[in-house]
Amino acid sequence: MMKLKKPDFSLKDVYPSCISHYKDPNKEKLMKSIAPKLLEDEKRYLERMKNQELYLEPKNQTHNDKITPQDLIDLYKQKLLKKKYDVREYYDIIRLSSKVCPFCGKRQTSTVDHFLAKAVYTNFTVTPINLIPCCKDCNTNKNAADFTEKEKVFFHPYEEDTDSFKWLVAKVLLKSKELVFDFSVTNQDIDEITYQRMDNQFNLLKLKNFYSEEANIKFNRTKEFYKLLVSHKNGIEALKSHFLTEQIKYSMNENYINSFEYVYYKALIEYFDIVLTALKI
Repeated sequence: MMKLKKPDFSLKDVYPSCISHYKDPNKEKLMKSIAPKLLEDEKRYLERMKNQELYLEPKNQTHNDKITPQDLIDLYKQKLLKKKYDVREYYDIIRLSSKVCPFCGKRQTSTVDHFLAKAVYTNFTVTPINLIPCCKDCNTNKNAADFTEKEKVFFHPYEEDTDSFKWLVAKVLLKSKELVFDFSVTNQDIDEITYQRMDNQFNLLKLKNFYSEEANIKFNRTKEFYKLLVSHKNGIEALKSHFLTEQIKYSMNENYINSFEYVYYKALIEYFDIVLTALKI
């Protein structure tokens, strides 16, 4: 989970273009009438994001009885997403602002997620600060996550730095003569609310299975080489040195402490005796 730079544009830049293509001038006038309210919503969003209070946001706000939630959702689906409109450039800027998904920290960014789900918080459907570049899997798994309780709100990539503390750990186990990895969230050195939020996010995004499967595949691809290495003189020391070198290499990267690769090699070192047993079977 990575912290991202906030978009350098806001709703006041996006919204006018979103409502400028209605065939019915009355509909355009109606949608324009709620612009001041939506700008107030954006200002409140920024303040609550900063104070970790987005769980206080009311649902299904349209600010006019003649405007339906679908009308606001269509601003995203029928305007912001459409390549034929100039406003699409704002969507593309957000989608391309990070090559790596900030939620899983591993897969390639290919889509845009509504941090507060557009089906629930319709007043933020085209608010830039609510739009997060991410991978398809994380977007699908997150879906309309329930953020109505403080301990359930995801960490916001534009505001919170989850690499200011350690939260990701991994164990190495031997099951049916095969080495397997078990990734999880640790509550060591963090408060209970932070742990609950991280654990909830980790589970909803299905990162436990994703990381564990990736680690199992990664190890099995190099397993035969490791077996050959330990069969030579001083091979055991060489293998441990290799794991340590890889861990140090990944520790040179920014935001390394919870990265998949760093935690993977850290686990191989911590559970080295189990790794050796698996290689000798």
